[in-house]
Amino acid sequence: SFANTFNTSYLTYQGGMSGLTIGHSSNTGGVTVGSATTIAGPVTVYGGALAINASLTSTDTISLKGTTITDGASGYITADKLALLSGAVTLDNPSNSINTLAASGVGAMTYVNAGALTIGTVNPTGITATGDVRIETLMGDLTIAQNVTTMSTTANAVLLNAGKSTAAGTATGGNIII
Repeated sequence: SFANTFNTSYLTYQGGMSGLTIGHSSNTGGVTVGSATTIAGPVTVYGGALAINASLTSTDTISLKGTTITDGASGYITADKLALLSGAVTLDNPSNSINTLAASGVGAMTYVNAGALTIGTVNPTGITATGDVRIETLMGDLTIAQNVTTMSTTANAVLLNAGKSTAAGTATGGNIII
């Protein structure tokens, strides 16, 4: 494990990187994405508290495993697929832009996507949580292609919202497709 929070703002990436892994599966030290990071391949980040405080972009899949996973005011994720593998998740930056989302072993989960989004298969499949699950698109459809399950019994246990930023009745605003 990292003894102190590992911050990517001290890293310089060379062109042509085809993948990036930070930490290892048993890492409990914090990790901060503190500088814009673009990788032409998969990205995996393991840690305790994961803070996405700058853009994190992959042409493939981003996998995040931590005790908490958050994005800051300037932090957002762009990728084909996003796998959330543990922790309490709050990724609500309006610039988040992925195509397919899946989560397993998460507590409470909030995810906001700029455009259309599919809850599908990434590895894991679908969403499995122990707390409330809130998934929203600002514009575009929200397609539920796999199960969304939670142990939560609250009135807001599962909240799905497509086209949050568009007026009700707008034909291109967003639909929930099951």
